[in-house]
Amino acid sequence: VRAKASTTGLRDELSALSMDEDPAVRLAALETMMRYRVKEAGPGLVQRMTTGAFHKLPIEERKLALETLHALSPSRAEAVALELAAKGAVIAREAVDETRIAAIELLGRIGAEGPVTKTLDKVSSKWSNADSVKAVAAAAANQIRERATTGTVNGRTGGEPKRSG
Repeated sequence: VRAKASTTGLRDELSALSMDEDPAVRLAALETMMRYRVKEAGPGLVQRMTTGAFHKLPIEERKLALETLHALSPSRAEAVALELAAKGAVIAREAVDETRIAAIELLGRIGAEGPVTKTLDKVSSKWSNADSVKAVAAAAANQIRERATTGTVNGRTGGEPKRSG
């Protein structure tokens, strides 16, 4: 099946491929969404990321889904990552903790001070969270504070990519 000559057709085709049973097909769909900035695919991606089934996907796929959403809508990615980071399972499950860690790592790279650091501070101090989740949350909050203090993004002042030549 080919995507129709419209953004709706492309969105529908990529959404279908992102649900394929073959992990390689799903990864390729996510990479395509990100590469071509298919913003119309964002809502379906968010819907998938906020279900319990998301935690059952391979961790590489969950990380790519977070990165893809960030490429499509940075503010929505931050909101979803915050939701995933803050939401722990009643009974600790390794897959849920892996998702939370991936979301927290993304927040450490893209998050802004304020609600994000406040949530990460809560996650890092909540007694019921796994030690690995707490440690990553504390490091991410510190990373955000450091970036806010120095005005750097990814080690560069002002967030602009360093250009050669």
